[in-house]
Amino acid sequence: MAGVILGGPEARTQRVLGDIVVSFQYINGERAMCVWPRYRTGVSAFVLLDSGAYQYADDTYLMQMAMQIAEMWGEGQSRHRALQIACAINDNLEELVRMPPPPDHIETPTQGESIGELVIKEGGKTIGSVEVPDLAPRQLDAYVQAGHA
Repeated sequence: MAGVILGGPEARTQRVLGDIVVSFQYINGERAMCVWPRYRTGVSAFVLLDSGAYQYADDTYLMQMAMQIAEMWGEGQSRHRALQIACAINDNLEELVRMPPPPDHIETPTQGESIGELVIKEGGKTIGSVEVPDLAPRQLDAYVQAGHA
């Protein structure tokens, strides 16, 4: 599956905080903060869209999500790692919400017909499913990361 290009020419700004990379860019026509581990390959980046940033102002929610991100990155239930992730997100929320709107040349994706269904299984049991819209390949991962799936 194709994905979103993180950092590089796609990013508005990017910074490294210890071993966590924080990139600000536009995904699906929306401001986004992308967070991923600098030295671990093969793990997913966490994408926080501006439309959901308000939730991360709540410390309890922020820490719950940071624990989930640490697990997603293969770092288990490490509270220390979750705190590092939470600090990286919290310290950069203001920059996310202050980013200017996307430039005119960035297209907002349009949803076409369904190209299939994404099914999520745990232990052989289906725990969720969603129709996958026909988006450009570079937009599909961001669509899933943004919580549409």
